[in-house]
Amino acid sequence: MSVLSLKALSIRQPWAHWILHARKDVENRSWLPFDVCGPLLVHASKTWASRVPGSQAQAHMVGSVRVAGVLIDAPINPPRGALVGIIRVWMCEQHSVSPWAEPGMWHWHLCDPLAFSEPVPWRGRQRFFNVPIDELPEGTREELRGWLGELPQSVREEFDAWLSERGDSDGD
Repeated sequence: MSVLSLKALSIRQPWAHWILHARKDVENRSWLPFDVCGPLLVHASKTWASRVPGSQAQAHMVGSVRVAGVLIDAPINPPRGALVGIIRVWMCEQHSVSPWAEPGMWHWHLCDPLAFSEPVPWRGRQRFFNVPIDELPEGTREELRGWLGELPQSVREEFDAWLSERGDSDGD
């Protein structure tokens, strides 16, 4: 019996926060992943981003900052070193028109963000890493079930097919 797991990606703060709370709809990466489309757990890395609008790398930002032409609230003490939510990657391209897209990067288009009510402490990794669902707290698993239930039927079917292709179902 295989254990159901989801892919996760470590993202530095405040970017992880803005994906889940400020409609950041593109993640910029220098690499095109294999099989990127589908659900992706958001892991807030322990390291603060060095390229943040305003002053450099502040772990306790206060007020608002202008990012991608939009004035947004800066997170105050956002969680780090934890799984903080889930999003769906629906497309990857290099010529996005999103204000969040950086030239010369792969633009991973994101949608359906869900911020977990409680961060789940977790050790991050570079690139993708797997998170066994049964190792998450029950409350987080319930949030994931609710998130999946709110998605359109076609997306839920794609998710089920994705799990089958990966061989992550336990056959129950």
